Amino acid sequence: MPWNQLSNEVSPFVQVFSISGLAGAAAIINFVLLTAVLSVANSGIYAPSRTLFSTSQNGETGMP
Repeated sequence: MPWNQLSNEVSPFVQVFSISGLAGAAAIINFVLLTAVLSVANSGIYAPSRTLFSTSQNGETGMP
């Protein structure tokens, strides 16, 4: 599929799989991508919060 024929309204993965006749694969790819994004967001929240908690328990303020 040429790059200039891709739509901005739908994921490129969905478009390619739909054209090839594998519409079910497009849903699976979307699920995997959504799961990966949520996993990154979760670790992005978890790591800093644990660091802040640990430094507060040690009495550190982060100020010189």
